[in-house]
Amino acid sequence: MSKILQSLLQFLDEDPNDAFTLYAIALEYQKSDLQKSEFYYQKLLNKHPKYISTYYQYASMLQSINNINEAEKIYKLGIEIATEIRDFHALAELKQALNKLLGLDYEDE
Repeated sequence: MSKILQSLLQFLDEDPNDAFTLYAIALEYQKSDLQKSEFYYQKLLNKHPKYISTYYQYASMLQSINNINEAEKIYKLGIEIATEIRDFHALAELKQALNKLLGLDYEDE
């Protein structure tokens, strides 16, 4: 286990509901243990559904392991949340990622 991950887990012990710590742990686990990473992404979605960064990173991870249907669902859910909270930067990124996933990204042509 990396020192970074050890520190993050210690932070989580101190504040189990901190969204940023959960997010950072999910990202860190993504490098070595996708199952644990997914656990923390799911925890974020359940406890902090408006933590918008989760949707892009989680869907990207799912896409990288060819779980395309689930990635699509997460992107779409993120689009709904970004619209709701009026985070237009995140909304644009999520829409672009979804379009690319669906083969609707015409910029590469």
